[in-house]
Amino acid sequence: MQPLALLPAWAQARVAKEGVEAANSIAAVRNHHLLAATLLEEVPRFTGVAEIIRFKQKSFDGSGEPVDDRRAGSEIPNGARLLRILIDQDRLLTRKVPGRAALERMRGQKGVYDEILIQRLLGEASTIALSSIEQSLRVGDLREGMMVLDDVIASDGLCLLKEGAVLNRSMLKILVQWHRRTLIKEPLRVRASDAGGM
Repeated sequence: MQPLALLPAWAQARVAKEGVEAANSIAAVRNHHLLAATLLEEVPRFTGVAEIIRFKQKSFDGSGEPVDDRRAGSEIPNGARLLRILIDQDRLLTRKVPGRAALERMRGQKGVYDEILIQRLLGEASTIALSSIEQSLRVGDLREGMMVLDDVIASDGLCLLKEGAVLNRSMLKILVQWHRRTLIKEPLRVRASDAGGM
C-alpha cells in the first residue's frame, strides 16, 4: 500500500475518519503501481522494469489494469506475469495456505495466471511440450518474448543488450530507434517459443 503521507489531504482526512481500510476504496491507492511505472519510465534503462510494474495486475486473459491496454497472454511482459503469480501466492501464504497448495489453487483460476509459469514453479516443466526455435532475424522482424542468443551490438561497438535478454515492447522500440540512427549488426540470433518466449 502507498504510504498514507503521500495521499492527498482529502484522502488522508477520509482515512483518519473511517480507518485504514478506507484507503482501499481510493483509486490513487489501488493504482499506485501505475504511478510508480510512470516515474520509472523516466529513469534511464528502467523502461523494462516500468513495463513489468505497469502490468503486474493484468490477468493472462487481458482483463485488469491497465484497462486501456488490451494485451493478453504472451503479449504481457514475462516479468509481469511472474510478478502477478508471486504477489498473489504471497497473499495466500499470509492466509496460512502452503506454497504448493497456493499455486495449485491459482492454477484452477482459468484466465488469471500464466499456467505454463505455474507449472514451472510447481516443478512440472518437464511435462510441458515446448517447441523452441532458433532463428536469425533482422531488427524489424524481432517480436516480444524472443530471447537474444548473442550480445546485440551497434555498428559503433556499443553493446545494447546482453545475451539471454528476453525482448519486451520497450526493448523492441529502443532497438528499432537505435537501428535508424546507428546500424545494429544483423542478423540477430534469437530463440522463440510457443510458450511466449519463456
